Amino acid sequence: MGEQLSNYLVRRSTEEQMQALEERDVYLHPTVGQIATTDFSSMPEAYELGYQAAYQNEQQLRALSVNGASYQRYIDDKQEARRELVYGDENVVDKIVINNQSHYSDELITTRLGLAAGEQLETDEIEQRIEELYALDRFELITYQYKEVEGETNLIVNVKEKSWGPNYMDFRFYLEEDFNANSFYSIGVSTNFTDLNDRGAELRVNADFGTDKRVEAELYSPFMLNQDFFWLAGVKYNSDKRSVLCQVNETEEECVTPALEGSADFIPVTYREWQGEVAAGYQPTLWQEFKVGARFTKGESFVSPLPSAGKFDFDRRGLFVNYRLDTLDDFSLPTKGWYVDLEYLHSRDSGEQNINDGISEFSDHAQEISIKTKYAHTTGRNTFVGSFDAGMIETENDSLPVSPRELGGFLNMSGIPRNSLIGQNKVFGSVVYRYRWFDNDFGMFQSPVYLGASAEYGGVWDGDKSLSNAPLYLAGSLFAGIDSPVGPIMLSYGQVETGLRSFYLIIGAAY
Repeated sequence: MGEQLSNYLVRRSTEEQMQALEERDVYLHPTVGQIATTDFSSMPEAYELGYQAAYQNEQQLRALSVNGASYQRYIDDKQEARRELVYGDENVVDKIVINNQSHYSDELITTRLGLAAGEQLETDEIEQRIEELYALDRFELITYQYKEVEGETNLIVNVKEKSWGPNYMDFRFYLEEDFNANSFYSIGVSTNFTDLNDRGAELRVNADFGTDKRVEAELYSPFMLNQDFFWLAGVKYNSDKRSVLCQVNETEEECVTPALEGSADFIPVTYREWQGEVAAGYQPTLWQEFKVGARFTKGESFVSPLPSAGKFDFDRRGLFVNYRLDTLDDFSLPTKGWYVDLEYLHSRDSGEQNINDGISEFSDHAQEISIKTKYAHTTGRNTFVGSFDAGMIETENDSLPVSPRELGGFLNMSGIPRNSLIGQNKVFGSVVYRYRWFDNDFGMFQSPVYLGASAEYGGVWDGDKSLSNAPLYLAGSLFAGIDSPVGPIMLSYGQVETGLRSFYLIIGAAY
């Protein structure tokens, strides 16, 4: 199959080049017979056939040749032009000129560019600053050139905003099917309203509908033109449906946690949250930020088909500190970079539980620490991705999870349905190996074909158990897939050490 695919790709490329030929071009067509592109043992024979085809067109090819004297004059002219060439980074830049074709002010772009006149500017430094402007994802084309004006060296930077801005919409689709009546799907759109003030304020609105529903809006505005310091305010609503693994205990009154051993049922549970947040932050570079703020959350959870069987309402008011770094080139299929998200939350939690007509209330202070990291490294066609996700809470309310942690699904405890393990605390780590098998042209798009495997370990739990006593499990998966315009398309098999297993079909990237 690999040979057939290779022959098809070479033949298609050859046909495209043939269609681009003009009358003055010479078409050489060696008669190679049955020699395939991967038949390396026949290369000497193919070389000889190619030589014969060229010799048969000797007269046409001779018309393209030049004598030794003409070629030497060509070489001399190139060397003379090279000697006269003046490299921009050898001169002191007297003035930086912004040729601005965008909604952003010249001052903001100049501040973001961060280049100073009156000194020599290395080419690497200029291109690095331009890459950082591109990282804003607002510009279609940025170029630069040197120009001598009245004896001064000007560095001219041409900035062209995306022609489809200044407001942008991105659509997304996600499907995770485990072929066991636990389908998860989502259709979403993100809208970004930019350039709301002279400092580059933006309004971001996200909406996702499907198995889970999410609507959120966030207003972001820098304090100054350099955009190092900023404030933001956001609101969010989400309604999540979960098929929670439940193994009823001997009294048949509650679920055993975890439910990965023995027979277990899936209990449909709905979680709903309304959240507001205000924060101030510092962004030293485009790929990292530090922020502090206040968060207000009101939520409820209940058994989906029969809310009267049990319901839990809660309120949370807290202060948080968050640090985030993101240098990954792609979050779904990364090949290089780091992702780090650290957060500490101190909150006042209160709520009411109503189960079997028995009402109980609680009120408590809680301290919560969240850690999410991911690192990707590629060597040749081999990519390794390591990730770690942990969340710990210290509270006297050890049975009712407020904003619970979740596990389950492809590469997130492979072998069980998506987010089917729920608890107050969570520890999970994984190592994913991905091999870039070959690149393929699918007609509408081109993509590598990947093969891979994962090793995963972790779990969730309630109460004040120590990590050494926590119910942690080993899982793993094998997968194959591609990267399409809608996101990754993967087919996978996963299994937990207890024997639970599942096949997965994944299309798109989850929000």
